[in-house]
Amino acid sequence: MEFKTVVETLKAGILLLKEELQRIQNRKRPTEYLIFKTEKSYIRYYLKNRQRKESRYISCREEKVLREYCQERFLDKLENKLPKEIDKLEKIAVLLGKVRDGKAIFEELPEPVKKFATPRLYGEKEMIESFYRKGKYARRSSYEISYENKTDRGEYVRSKSELIIANMLYRDGIPYEYERPVMLKNKTIKYPDFTVLNTRTGREYLFEHFGMMDDPEYRFKNLEKIKDYENSGYIQGINLIMSFETKDNPLDTEHIKKLIKTFFK
Repeated sequence: MEFKTVVETLKAGILLLKEELQRIQNRKRPTEYLIFKTEKSYIRYYLKNRQRKESRYISCREEKVLREYCQERFLDKLENKLPKEIDKLEKIAVLLGKVRDGKAIFEELPEPVKKFATPRLYGEKEMIESFYRKGKYARRSSYEISYENKTDRGEYVRSKSELIIANMLYRDGIPYEYERPVMLKNKTIKYPDFTVLNTRTGREYLFEHFGMMDDPEYRFKNLEKIKDYENSGYIQGINLIMSFETKDNPLDTEHIKKLIKTFFK
């Protein structure tokens, strides 16, 4: 991610915190606040008047009231602490705004040098080699592969649609791996159809093609899979690409061409 994007994201977060603080400061405050004491190993709750300093006991059975005043105590603390945290974040944003990333430094090069250099740490060859090393020893899915679908690259895939997509990637010179395993946050391992590398940016994408979306069982299973991806930080259009088909709406190669052009060229 570029530093500029990081700073913009941080500033947006600071703005949300300021809005939250404003709502907290504008809230209607009760005339009492919560305190608690430990008496003979029991916790006892009291509500204390803010002006008269008188207190009254409140039973644990009055859960609704306790929730309200415990939440109010949290908001009091948040109101006190949040301005300092916002101030820290604003200072960080100022510092980050002064940091130049690789692209900014690249732009400072003389034009004759920029003509033959690229704004990244490694060359394309090293980047591609690193990409393939990641999946070299990965354990593959044990699900049966059809040996009818052999790609131009010489590997076997499970469906004709995957065969078409693999060949389109290969013919465009786009590095990809078929069913490279990925560990998700819920500790399950998924085997996305393709893991694809953008050699301009170095970013990797999962590319899933869902080929039987008119089958209810298949649809339900893969909607759950998409949720698992999202919960693990794989978001459509950012680092996840998805395509779909049904019997009445088969694979649209023109759409796949547009996806490839959008994300990899």
